Amino acid sequence: MDSEDRIERTVDIYISAEAVRDMKHKKDTEDFNTTKTQTPQHTGSDGVTIRSSRAAVVCLVLLCVLLLTAVIVLCVTFTQERQQILTKITNLTEERDQLLTNNMNHTKERNQLLTNNMNLTKERNQLLTNNMNLTKERNQLLTNNMNLTKERNQLLTNNMNLTKERDLLKSEKNELQTLFADQLLTNNMNLTKERNQLLTNNMNLTKERNQLLTNNMNLTKERNQLLTNNMNLTKERNQLLTNNMNLTKERDQLLTNNMNLTKERNQLLTNNMNLTKERNQLLTNNMNLTKERNQLLTNNMNLTKERNQLLTNNMNLTKERNQLLTNNMNLTKERNQLLTNNMNLTKERDLLKSEKNELQTLFAGKFLQSY
Repeated sequence: MDSEDRIERTVDIYISAEAVRDMKHKKDTEDFNTTKTQTPQHTGSDGVTIRSSRAAVVCLVLLCVLLLTAVIVLCVTFTQERQQILTKITNLTEERDQLLTNNMNHTKERNQLLTNNMNLTKERNQLLTNNMNLTKERNQLLTNNMNLTKERNQLLTNNMNLTKERDLLKSEKNELQTLFADQLLTNNMNLTKERNQLLTNNMNLTKERNQLLTNNMNLTKERNQLLTNNMNLTKERNQLLTNNMNLTKERDQLLTNNMNLTKERNQLLTNNMNLTKERNQLLTNNMNLTKERNQLLTNNMNLTKERNQLLTNNMNLTKERNQLLTNNMNLTKERNQLLTNNMNLTKERDLLKSEKNELQTLFAGKFLQSY
């Protein structure tokens, strides 16, 4: 508005100066014509006209000086206003660039937080699935443990019954040993042979156990190799993500450069208005992005807490599973021992029964021969 008023003032000054020039030119022409038409008798009025023409010349000179001063003042004011507008535009462009950089940084941070959020949700889901699998495995181990305890109790009862039967058979054997010592010696030799066979079987079982241990070690090595491969794949994925981010940054830089080149084509005043509007919009966007960033940070914190809780639960479940596995292994070992004892007792019982029957037949035969 000030520049328009100044332009109107300069236009009025020029119009007034031209009007004054026209009036002076008309007066000069009229005076010249009157001097030509007048007779030589009017020589006294010539001095008056010369004086008036001099005054008019002085007025013209003064008006020219005033016009020059007005033009100089207007030029100075225009230059000052232009420099102020240029400074304002440079400040606005700098502020716009800063806001754009802040906006880009906020968008990058938001994308990073979103990716972190997605990764945390995936990890949480994986931990939940692992937790569910561990709970299922724990329940299965508990059921196996219960079954093994039942089987152990049954084997213990069978063992007790067999020990009782063995004691009875031993008592009968002791009664019959008094009559047939030679046959007992032969039976002892047979029992030693069976003991040696059992020792050989035990050695074979130890060899099989060692082979199973070596197989277990090989499986652990293969699992470690698979874990290393998984780590390498995760590293490659991270590298690809970084390359993608760099390409997006270059694309955004090119877009910003294109936008700046298209905007520099416009006029200074339109740029000023557009920059002020864009600054306000960027400020609002910046505020929205900061709010969204804070929300994402809170979500990230909540997810990290939940992940830590799930990890602790997972660790507890793994410990419980390991304890159950150790208990299961101990129960299986105890069951195997009881089974071996049961087998030994059954063999011993069968041998004692066979010996008893032989002794009874021999005793009956001799008793009949004596009669």
